[in-house]
Amino acid sequence: NTFGLPMKLDTNGSNPKTLEKILNKGLLTVVAMDVKHDLFNFERMAETIGVRYEATDWQALMDSVSILSRFSNVQKIYRTTLLPTLHEVHFIKMLRTLERHWDDNSVFHLQWYDYSLAETPLVGEDPDLEAYERILNSFGFRYRFKNF
Repeated sequence: NTFGLPMKLDTNGSNPKTLEKILNKGLLTVVAMDVKHDLFNFERMAETIGVRYEATDWQALMDSVSILSRFSNVQKIYRTTLLPTLHEVHFIKMLRTLERHWDDNSVFHLQWYDYSLAETPLVGEDPDLEAYERILNSFGFRYRFKNF
């Protein structure tokens, strides 16, 4: 960028073409992207949190991840909130999807679900943090826990 300052973009990955344009201009040093569920449970997650689901939403996210993976100089932060509706098997599928796009400049952030901020709190068991840590370690992903 013109000022030589680091620039971060937080995105849900819904607009891959715009992301690509910004990356091609060399304007970003960090991109943080929310990855909520694996493909097979994306629709269920969207309904659970009251979001309208479109079949193209998952494809847009995957296109954004793929585009981002071509920019090895950009730090990538993939983050997931540990929702009570997220199960370990879904998390593993999600990481398998990301695995082929992972590089040395990638890190995974796990965020705790804050019931107090939700309009309609989700119902379910609190995730087993140690189990998620074991899963991340099995993939060899660098990771951080946020809001714990």
